[in-house]
Amino acid sequence: MLRENCLPHQENLAAYCLSALDADEIPALESHLENCRDCKTELVGYHKIATGLLHSLPPQMPPTNLRRKLTLQLPSARTRTPSQFALLTPQFSIGQLANAALLVILIGLNVFSAMQVRDLREQQIALAERVSAEQAAISMLAYPNTQILLVTPDVQDLTGSVLLDRDRTTAVLLLWNLPKLDAAQIYQIWLIDADGERFSAGLFIPTSGQDYTTVLIEASVPLKEYTAIGVTIEPSGGSEQPTGSRLLVVEL
Repeated sequence: MLRENCLPHQENLAAYCLSALDADEIPALESHLENCRDCKTELVGYHKIATGLLHSLPPQMPPTNLRRKLTLQLPSARTRTPSQFALLTPQFSIGQLANAALLVILIGLNVFSAMQVRDLREQQIALAERVSAEQAAISMLAYPNTQILLVTPDVQDLTGSVLLDRDRTTAVLLLWNLPKLDAAQIYQIWLIDADGERFSAGLFIPTSGQDYTTVLIEASVPLKEYTAIGVTIEPSGGSEQPTGSRLLVVEL
C-alpha cells in the first residue's frame, strides 16, 4: 500500500490511541489498520508513549467533591437512591392494608345497621299510630253521640267516613283506596272554620299492606268550632297552608 494512502489515517492514530477519535471516523481507520503494517507500527508507538505518560507522574487522589459526584453517577448509586415520589409516598405493610380494609368494612356495616334501625323505628312509629287510631275508632263507636259522616272524594274510587263527636276534640278518619304518593309527597289534614281559615291537623301516608287507612285527628278545640275537614296532597314535611290538590272534604 502506498504511503500517501496512509496520510489521512495517520492524523487520527494519536486520537484513536487515546480513545478521543470521533465515532464516525473509527470504522474507516480500523479497516485501514487491518491491511497497513506501517500504521499498525505507528499505533504501537503511540500506545507506548501513552503508557509512559500514565506512569511518569505519581497517582493523585481526586478531590472529595469530584469523587462524590462521580459516585452518585454510578448505576448502583442511582438504583439505591429513592425517588422523590417514593419519599413522599407512605409505605404500608400487608397487615396495615388488611386492617384498613377491615375498618372500611366495619364502618359500612355500622352505616347499614343504622339505616336498618332507622327503618324499623319508622315502621314501629307507623304501626303504633295505626293501632292508636284503630283503638280510638273502636272506642268512639261506643260513644252515644258519635256520628258517622261520609267523605266527599275528589279522586276516583276513593271512599271513606269520619267518626266524631262534635263536643270532643278527636275524630277518626277511615279511608279506602287511597292513591299512592310519590316519595316527596304526603297527605295533610285540615280543619276549616266558619271564616274559611284552615288549620293543620296532622300528616299521614297510606297504610301499606291494607286496603284501608285509619287516621286519628286531634284538634285544640271541640270539633263543633269547625265547619269541615279536608285532606290535600302536600310536599313531604307538610305545608303551613294548603298548596296541593284536594283529596277529599267532609262537611261537619
